[in-house]
Amino acid sequence: MSRYPKHGLCGASPADFSWLEGRWEARIGDDVMEECWMPLRGNMLIASFRWVSGDGSVHFYEIEVIEQAGEHVYLRVKHFDSGLVGWEEREQSLDFLLVEQDEQGAVFYEQDVPDPRWTVYRRDGPDELRAYFTHDEAPDPDPGVFEFHRV
Repeated sequence: MSRYPKHGLCGASPADFSWLEGRWEARIGDDVMEECWMPLRGNMLIASFRWVSGDGSVHFYEIEVIEQAGEHVYLRVKHFDSGLVGWEEREQSLDFLLVEQDEQGAVFYEQDVPDPRWTVYRRDGPDELRAYFTHDEAPDPDPGVFEFHRV
């Protein structure tokens, strides 16, 4: 059983995530992952993510948003293969509800799927960021922990 809650955190807003703004880079082996968060506008943050394999081929892309919906904050994600072929249906995204937040990061809980995960963002100082999925206490081994550095 995870230590993370499953119920939405009230009182937060997308403005609380300004610490994500900027360009972040991580490496797993020879692969490079980049995540670029734009500043808050329209009460939402938006990011692009790309994973490029060591041989230069695209593993996948993502568009991510952190936005308000009523009294809750969500992280919403859409995935794409090379050529911008979407993984999710046109009207759907992966939706993660903000369930925990402090000055060191945030935890989002996946919605409306059979085996939900938590998405964890943890800061290790202003220029270091760990991001991972978990079903319990430890990060899921696939894909593992993204150790981002601000670029």
